[in-house]
Amino acid sequence: MACPLITTFPEGTARNKALAVWGGVGGLGATAALLIGGLLTDLLGWEWISFLNLPVTAVLLVAAPALLWESRDTTVSRRFDVPGAVTLTGALVLVCAVIARGPEAGWTSVQTLVLAAAAVVLAVAFCWIKSRTPSPLVPLGVFRSRSLVGGNAVVL
Repeated sequence: MACPLITTFPEGTARNKALAVWGGVGGLGATAALLIGGLLTDLLGWEWISFLNLPVTAVLLVAAPALLWESRDTTVSRRFDVPGAVTLTGALVLVCAVIARGPEAGWTSVQTLVLAAAAVVLAVAFCWIKSRTPSPLVPLGVFRSRSLVGGNAVVL
């Protein structure tokens, strides 16, 4: 899925800075989560990792109204893209099912192959819908960005 920063910031210096900050914060968060999670599980037990997001969520809920602003383009009439959301969500759920059940059922089992095929069908349907809707959930044009595609490939 496309990073909202791609569609929020204009191409160039502003977008590059936003992506750099986003990537840096993501890397810092991943590292901190490993360190804090390890310490937390050693001291209090593994169950406490479930509560780790509560203080972060509380801070974000308090800070969001002050730090975020409405960015809606009032010149364009936009609607929620239900077909796009349904097809993309379905494809991702099926991919997760393939990954979760593939080792047990066998990667070449009928179940795994049918789930994988259904995921591909929904992903293709998502792309087809996106190419024909006036208000796409993800504008397909963002995938022309080599840096976006390369970054997502590295994350994958």
